[in-house]
Amino acid sequence: MIISKLTPLLLLLASGAIAQNQPNMQEVGNCAFIKGMPVTRAECETLRKNHEEIEAKTQRQEEFAAKAHADFEAQRAAEREKLARDQAKWAAERAEQQAKDAEREAEYKRQSAADDKAYALAEKKAAAAEELRKFKCGADYKKPSIGMTMARVRECVSTSFKEAGQTNTAQGVVTTYRAPGGYLHVIEGKVVQWGKF
Repeated sequence: MIISKLTPLLLLLASGAIAQNQPNMQEVGNCAFIKGMPVTRAECETLRKNHEEIEAKTQRQEEFAAKAHADFEAQRAAEREKLARDQAKWAAERAEQQAKDAEREAEYKRQSAADDKAYALAEKKAAAAEELRKFKCGADYKKPSIGMTMARVRECVSTSFKEAGQTNTAQGVVTTYRAPGGYLHVIEGKVVQWGKF
């Protein structure tokens, strides 16, 4: 770099010095002096050629460094852009997932409210049916009695009585019905005995 800045100055000075101090100006031409000695045209051309090669090499190195720097900056810009895209994608996916979660939670709340409402309505209907059953059955409500028909037992006492067996007696065929916690003995469709266990 220093040689390239000094070369025009040296050439200018050399041309003046050769013209003043040297008689063979045609042989040397516009070349410079090295350490006070004139340089021949061949040496001058060699020096110029070396200088041009050094300048070309320096320029190539500078271009290579500039290209490497540009490539590095481009790579960094691409990485920053990719990072920004990835972050935007992640944020979009997160927002989408949060929206899905919110919708799922809202649906769960709607379904829970609907289930609670349906359960409350079913309980209300069951309570109303039980009140109607109490009213219809009166004193027979959940209390079997001797002489009560099986239809009345199922209507007023419990629907869970199931036939458990039959026994032949002098009064006729006794059918035994069992339910959780109790039993009935029935002859010809009427209760003749009942108990709890």
